[in-house]
Amino acid sequence: MKSKVPRIVSLALCIMLILQLLPSLALAATSGKAQKEPKLTITEVPAQALDGNGHIIDTTVKQYTYTFSTVPKNAVEMAQYKLDSPYKTMALLILAYRMWDPDDESTALRMLDYITDTGATVNGEYCPFSEYNPWINALRDRMLQNNKYRFIGNAYLGGAAPENDYTPTEPITVTVRQSVYDPYAKATDWAPEQTQVLISLPGAENDRYCLFAKDESGNWKVFRTSWQNLLADVQTMASDKIYPPETKRPDKYSNVQTEPSEKHVMIPAKASGLDENGEPIVIDTEVEQVTYTFKTVPKSYEDLVQYKLDSPYKTMALFFMALRTWTPEDPDTCIEMLDYLTFSNSDSKTTDAEGHKLAVPFSEYKYWRDFLKDRMMQNTKYRYIGNAYLGGATPKNNYTPSKTITVTLRQSVYDPYKAEAAESPELKQVLIHIEGADNDRYALLYQDQRGDWRFFGDNWMGLLADVQKPDMDVLMPPETIRPEKYTNPQREPVESIFEIPAKAPGVDDAGNPIIIDTTVKQHTFTFTTVPKTYEDIIQYKLDSPYKTMALLILAYRTWTPENPNDCLKMLDYLTNTDVSSGKKDATGHYISRKFSEYQWWYDFLRDRMRQNEKYRYIGNAYLEGAMPSNDYTPSLPVTITVKESVYVPFSSKETKETDPPLYQVLISIPGADNDRYSLFYQDQRGDWRVFGDNWMGLLADVKTPSGDVPLPPEVKRAAKPKNKQKEPVETVRNVAAKAVDENDKPIDVTVEEHTFTFSTIPSCYEDIVQYKLDSPYKTMALYFLALRSWQPENPQPCIEMLDYLTHTAVPDPAATDKDGHPVSYAFSKYNPWIASLRDRMLQNNKYSYIGNAYLGGATPGNNYTPTEPITVTVRQSVYDPYVKASDTSPEVKQVLISMAGDDSDRYSLFYQDQRGDWRFFGDNWKGLLSDIRQPGNAPAITEVTLEASRVNFRVENASEGARPWVAVYDRDGKMLFITSPEGSDGRYSADIPGAGYSCKILLLNDEKSTPLCAAYDVKK
Repeated sequence: MKSKVPRIVSLALCIMLILQLLPSLALAATSGKAQKEPKLTITEVPAQALDGNGHIIDTTVKQYTYTFSTVPKNAVEMAQYKLDSPYKTMALLILAYRMWDPDDESTALRMLDYITDTGATVNGEYCPFSEYNPWINALRDRMLQNNKYRFIGNAYLGGAAPENDYTPTEPITVTVRQSVYDPYAKATDWAPEQTQVLISLPGAENDRYCLFAKDESGNWKVFRTSWQNLLADVQTMASDKIYPPETKRPDKYSNVQTEPSEKHVMIPAKASGLDENGEPIVIDTEVEQVTYTFKTVPKSYEDLVQYKLDSPYKTMALFFMALRTWTPEDPDTCIEMLDYLTFSNSDSKTTDAEGHKLAVPFSEYKYWRDFLKDRMMQNTKYRYIGNAYLGGATPKNNYTPSKTITVTLRQSVYDPYKAEAAESPELKQVLIHIEGADNDRYALLYQDQRGDWRFFGDNWMGLLADVQKPDMDVLMPPETIRPEKYTNPQREPVESIFEIPAKAPGVDDAGNPIIIDTTVKQHTFTFTTVPKTYEDIIQYKLDSPYKTMALLILAYRTWTPENPNDCLKMLDYLTNTDVSSGKKDATGHYISRKFSEYQWWYDFLRDRMRQNEKYRYIGNAYLEGAMPSNDYTPSLPVTITVKESVYVPFSSKETKETDPPLYQVLISIPGADNDRYSLFYQDQRGDWRVFGDNWMGLLADVKTPSGDVPLPPEVKRAAKPKNKQKEPVETVRNVAAKAVDENDKPIDVTVEEHTFTFSTIPSCYEDIVQYKLDSPYKTMALYFLALRSWQPENPQPCIEMLDYLTHTAVPDPAATDKDGHPVSYAFSKYNPWIASLRDRMLQNNKYSYIGNAYLGGATPGNNYTPTEPITVTVRQSVYDPYVKASDTSPEVKQVLISMAGDDSDRYSLFYQDQRGDWRFFGDNWKGLLSDIRQPGNAPAITEVTLEASRVNFRVENASEGARPWVAVYDRDGKMLFITSPEGSDGRYSADIPGAGYSCKILLLNDEKSTPLCAAYDVKK
């Protein structure tokens, strides 16, 4: 709750400022002409609705046409109309919109005061539209968007259309209709019954609507923010439409072009549809495929304009011809050709002979020119991207098209293609399949005002995405140099293959995603010889991704800080950096840089191997028989078991169309809870290598070998303690709590509440070690008792007690246990924690009360004096376990505690150490030392009582000038309003809505505008 206090304070101050600065509404000061009620015509029109089974049925609704002989132009004139129908209020809302102007917002705003209800209050007074900044700003934003205020009001009137610049007929008419959902929403505890009113208009394909509700006076007003629905974009006025640049054609062409021949065939395709129950299904259909054969090929603007743009398919084909001409030395030839094929829809501030606005041509549109250049220079793509879309071009032949230039495109199953924007023309989606990409590519085209088919906006950009590199550009892995005779001959491992069960994604008969049972192959490799050098490993064939995975693991075993080179050179054989070395092989292909020469990979490997001295065991961790409990000692002979992935070939968000087919190989190990994997591909020589940097994933942390885990310091217990302690009496009960289900919806649950009653109180290390740490709840309780002993003059007893309750997990170089295990620093020897404890204890002299603050009966008002006998009440978390055991972390429990010194619960995390004791997990003891309310006569909100629609409370110990505020929230946690209640002698009351609402009470200092105590949360 504390996190929301500043927002409440800010809103409260804003409200006070608004009340001081804004003028009150004064309709009386506005003059207006006498108005007449509009003439109403009601007809029945057909409509469609859903029955109780979700089936579409035919029905009828009422259509209301209002004819206005007078039209309101200000608030006084608007107020003369009765709001006796939601349909009439809808019509008046539209007329109010006509009056909005950036130079005079107030006229429309005050008209809207009459027909809307903000539901907002300021200082207990209703706040109208014209004084409610959130709505004023929202209206202004929508009106100024595309200068919509010039026509949006008229757009809904009879006779208005984009073609006539939304000029309505006279007299003014508005036609609206009833919804098939009537009432749209039934009345509830927090909202009235609502009626939905619809309107059709030529400037938008879909109906628009607003919601209306009847107020206490019986007037129909716009319900909440639904007035915004009518302000969405509509089609642009005819006079605002921009034409493509005019095409300049010479009198005589120096290089005469011939229109390409066309071949049209129908081919099968898949589309989305609905079955007889209205459920989505995939259906078989046909689309048109068009192949263009070019006898002449355009190479300049003069050439290109000889072709008619009489088909979206031909325009797409000509685009690829234009791309072929782009070079870094001469980009302008291509760009001028694209002037003819594209349309920027950006106003050039010039007009044609008929006065039409003209768009900025491609050649003058810097953003498009720069984008084209960036994509063409990327991987020097300009050398082949245009050819890549032509018939016969493939990566293998370096995108060399057939001698006769052809382009094959096809129709989309979505024809016409639906655009989201209301002002979009009818669009055609044209698709193309190319050998250099796994997925089809497409662009959207439209027919302009002159009848030419052009690219719609920037839809040409998608065709410049990367394709597979031409064969001549693919880097070859470093060549493997093999000696004539090996000093340490190796033998291929024995491979055993088994089918094992697995889970995979699938679809049911209806096309819904499901998990299916399947099988994958498991590969076990048994090595009778184990490679330790580059000379050793190159004797093994890289004839499967599974064997390469096994060899990668064996390479990792050889890395040491003293000798990293053997591992690095072995990785030269198994990987491909895909970074050019600048050298070529005998066939003229460029060769990639070796792993051992690639500094970034070199450094990454070194860092991961040194991390936690992982090099000592990370390679062995993947071998059969190796586990944390035996310090990752593998069984002999060396055996590695890996398995196939259910995703063949592998793809993810990270994979690209330009990637070769990838194979995912997985491995399960005792040192990690989840499978690990690497990706592999088959290179140009037929070897299976690690793809890119996918070798890195196997170097993630695994569970620390048992011999490396530092134990907590050994517990020293006296044979005969001076002050014998007794275990506390523990009482456990179930209490209600809130949690969320897998869909993040709140649910009611129960958790355990543990109350510990102490008949003896530990005051030193010898005392506290007599208590068992057999539960995280008891350890939490003992911590508070330890805090009570901290004093600036003598902090040592507390610190030594914390030796028992905590675990720094930082190895103490000078300490091992009797079995030779490393032992961690004790709290009392770990200076960072000692300093952190001291800082928090001295802050606000917190040491004098922080330990007591968590005990039963302690409150700020009684100076945190606990009741006798001492009790501590803590409870289980709804997140239990809070963290499940993982590769590098044990299972962690969260324990919570409520206290009078803070409105929010506090918590700490605990784990069970190697000896079975429950200790604080890491430094989670620190959070319990955060500030709380000061003891003594601190300001406080008390005696809060809640009635049906009123909250009563008392303010204690408030300073002069302090002022309480009440913020009211709906059931979704949205703040509706904030008010300052009236009261005297420290007692206050505030009106709030009925069921379903909650509120917070906040005490502010009027002079400094800062909270004096935490917000009091009132639930209903």
